[in-house]
Amino acid sequence: MSITVQRCSHCGGYLFPYRLLCPTCGSSEFADTEVDFGTVEVVTHTAGGVTIATVVCEKELRIVARLHPADVAVGDVVALTDDNTDSTGPVAFVPVPDHSTPGKDDQ
Repeated sequence: MSITVQRCSHCGGYLFPYRLLCPTCGSSEFADTEVDFGTVEVVTHTAGGVTIATVVCEKELRIVARLHPADVAVGDVVALTDDNTDSTGPVAFVPVPDHSTPGKDDQ
């Protein structure tokens, strides 16, 4: 399990969601890289029964993700996945748009 994030080719910073320019150095050169795990930093339970969290990954990259199971706590290490059917918890589901076809997400 993993998700794909951007890594700036100039300063080495990790970025998610995808960006056109690096907010740190202004570069537009990126390489895709896989991130497998992160540590739960903040947990929020919505009124609709959904549990979301801020997950801290490599290089202090923070990702907001849906948690499964709901009883994951601050400090727990979770696997990152973009497969919403993966329930081999604890996992953090991160919906990642398909960037392989320009404009595909705009339809």
